[in-house]
Amino acid sequence: MLSVSRRSRVGWSFAAALSVIALIGCGGGGGGRGGSHITPPASSNASAKLSWQIYDVGDQTPLSCDEVAGYDFSISLIDSAGNYYDGAATATCSPSDRYFQATTFSVPAGTYSVEFYLYGNPSVYTTSEAVIASYRASNVYFAPGYSDFTASPQAVYVESFIVGWALYSGNRPAACNPGEVVEFEFRQPGSNVWIINDFDCTFQSAGTSFPIPVDYRSAEWNLYLLDSAGQALDSIAGGSVSVPNGADISLPMQTFYLNH
Repeated sequence: MLSVSRRSRVGWSFAAALSVIALIGCGGGGGGRGGSHITPPASSNASAKLSWQIYDVGDQTPLSCDEVAGYDFSISLIDSAGNYYDGAATATCSPSDRYFQATTFSVPAGTYSVEFYLYGNPSVYTTSEAVIASYRASNVYFAPGYSDFTASPQAVYVESFIVGWALYSGNRPAACNPGEVVEFEFRQPGSNVWIINDFDCTFQSAGTSFPIPVDYRSAEWNLYLLDSAGQALDSIAGGSVSVPNGADISLPMQTFYLNH
């Protein structure tokens, strides 16, 4: 079962042939990060190769790292005793990549929860610690030796704002001038960091923002129409909205009024 809970992406969908895994979903938490952070003992004898892709919760088209402002992935393991093996595997989120693989370091054979974290690009999120997608696979059996689980890439889901706009001059529809940009920004309430997307003004149907970090419970947003020099022609104060579990935030159509 694969559940796309915002706080902890839960589940696994390996092919039925991979019968070494018992599939049991679990909820809650922001990815866990609990238990004792330890180094695997010298007797460790099991590792696994994993594969995954990034998706928006509202679509089934794999996304690139650039499209989600992704930076890198970290995969951690939690054993049945609650011991936490942090950074059991890592992978870089290179700009055009849409398919990812990594092999864990060796751990004692046994049953684990596997936690995946996608970190946002610091150039967008201003920090290397912003987790923009995560999920957990429970009761994954690491058999002695090496297991290859890449036959069925897993899904790491992101959530975003979806916003559309129209331009009017008085009561008549207006067109964008060359170089005009629609700028969308959002932040966690109380933060001084805005996450900013710029869209071609002529797009107008719907723009998808960079992902909302997984620790957001609510978000504030604003929308601007900028001329080719970056000066505001009109602005919309959006206010605050709750961030749902497992769904994008689809905003109502927004309208700019101006004299062109």
